[in-house]
Amino acid sequence: MSRNGRLSPRKPSVFVSGFGFQAVILSAFVLSCLTFFGWACRKGLWFLSFCDEGEHLLGGRMLNEGGRLYVSYVDSHGPVIFMLSQFYGALFGWHFPQGARLFLPALALMAAACISVTSALSDVRHRVLASTVFIGGIASYWLMDAFYMVSFYPVAGFLAVCLLALFVVPVWFGKTPSTLPSALAGMCLILILACAYAYGPGMLLIVIPALWLLARKQGGRAIKAFAGGAGLAVLLLGLWFWRYSDFGSFVAFHILFNQIAYAPFIHFGPKTFLLSLLPSFRGKSFIPLSPISSSPHRSRCCCTGALTETGSPS
Repeated sequence: MSRNGRLSPRKPSVFVSGFGFQAVILSAFVLSCLTFFGWACRKGLWFLSFCDEGEHLLGGRMLNEGGRLYVSYVDSHGPVIFMLSQFYGALFGWHFPQGARLFLPALALMAAACISVTSALSDVRHRVLASTVFIGGIASYWLMDAFYMVSFYPVAGFLAVCLLALFVVPVWFGKTPSTLPSALAGMCLILILACAYAYGPGMLLIVIPALWLLARKQGGRAIKAFAGGAGLAVLLLGLWFWRYSDFGSFVAFHILFNQIAYAPFIHFGPKTFLLSLLPSFRGKSFIPLSPISSSPHRSRCCCTGALTETGSPS
């Protein structure tokens, strides 16, 4: 108010102008990360393939045609990746098997959405920044680590991000997750275990301490919701197994076979884990991809070869 008693217009404060500048920078950063992610996903649609991916797609088609996983179609991987390829075939058919790779960007965006709504962060800008950093970081490794492939490890990784964002990290920050995020996190845990049984010990080491912390602070409602979501996922998986697979064959070919056939030459243990944390500066560890090996035609042949051999349209 001025000396003559009239209201005088106030100049914008430094805080307001600073916040506007931060909003512009944040918007530019979000747009850059989304653009980079979109480019990586588009490139990944026709990028290099691996034999496992063809097996997952072929397994999905066999399920669409009445086959039973681990019975009429035997594979050593968990059922979730075959459920995704089966779902893709039921929706779109098998005229364009490469399109199943679009599930991976959708799962990555789902994980980013879970980060954006996590109760571990209260400020909107922090949530937007965290989810954007995740998308940009994932895009940096999208092609090099084959996150674009129809395979179980990127699926399990994105589900693990959802589990951490919705349930575990908020508990670590001393907050009690609400009912719906806790239930969704419980479902994510079961789906991760159904991607590969080997993820079980690591996931339990992450989840059990969070449940223990909740129990200490009287978070029984969140614990019940988490258990309810896990139980619902187990029920739905059981119904799927009853129709499309066999649990005994699953144990034989996914768990026992992997332990007997693969465990002896993997040589994984506490020492291997600790050594993996040491930085390496060996140039030969990085193998550049040649333009010929990364051509779209080569990738398409590798990914769909098994399907075209069965008579599907190429």
